[in-house]
Amino acid sequence: MPQTSSISVSRRFSNKDHRVKSTSAEQEQQSAVQRRKGDDDLLDELQDNRIHTVARRRDVSRSRSPAVNKMHFTITLLAVLCPFTLWWFSFPGNQSVASSIGCYEYFLMTLQWPPTVCMRSLCVSDINQTFGIHGLWPTNTKWPFPQYCSNGSYHEMPKKLKVELHERWPNLLEWNTDEGFWKDEWDKHGTCSLDKFNQTEYFKLALSKTKKLDLLNLLKKGDIMPIHYKSYNIVDIVKAVRDGINNKEPGILCYNKTKTSHFLQEIRVCLEANGHSYKDCPESIRARNCSKGINITLPI
Repeated sequence: MPQTSSISVSRRFSNKDHRVKSTSAEQEQQSAVQRRKGDDDLLDELQDNRIHTVARRRDVSRSRSPAVNKMHFTITLLAVLCPFTLWWFSFPGNQSVASSIGCYEYFLMTLQWPPTVCMRSLCVSDINQTFGIHGLWPTNTKWPFPQYCSNGSYHEMPKKLKVELHERWPNLLEWNTDEGFWKDEWDKHGTCSLDKFNQTEYFKLALSKTKKLDLLNLLKKGDIMPIHYKSYNIVDIVKAVRDGINNKEPGILCYNKTKTSHFLQEIRVCLEANGHSYKDCPESIRARNCSKGINITLPI
């Protein structure tokens, strides 16, 4: 009997352990189900959030005009490509003209003296005895030199602006017109600064800088005047110009009619890429076609 009782007690404990284990298994199973349900709910919530985010982005994208979307794409593309373009063309084997809007380091503003230009070209009958704008060129200190950066067509400008352009940016060549000259300069050079200036802003910038500079008056202050029988040292010409551009280095372009006679054709000043302030022009353009030891004449 004692042995039977012992077996019975053992069975009761065994059954009790089985029930406890069974209950624990059921609780773990329920917990797992709840965790899976919670995970499913979280995934559903994240999926809903992604759907709403995408929808909001689509709504914003649709609300933008095509022009704005195109502008955003262009600016992003330039930010990526421009540094690479400048780096790539810095190697001699890759030197060719780049045509990327915004890929320039500075502006080169060139102001020409009409009597010298007309010594070497057929000109219109009525020319001014003052420096006129040849161009405002977005460029670099070395290759690439950007040109024809956009197919954006030249458009008619406001009448008031054209009056100023006729005065300060006149065509000199017999075969062209003022409007044709402006169009050529915009297509070839101005379009390369489209990331900062539209057509009207570009021409206004050139006019504003030219009026403030007043080259002829600067030269007169340095006792340099247009007289056909008098010539001047290039050092004196440069000094007179520097006084008007915050002591920055300009560029001088000469026309060599003979080996011993040099005529002042252009004075060039350099501007930061934003067009606001002057900077030193690169050494490579500081004295073009101007031989050392030969004075320069400002003809009339």
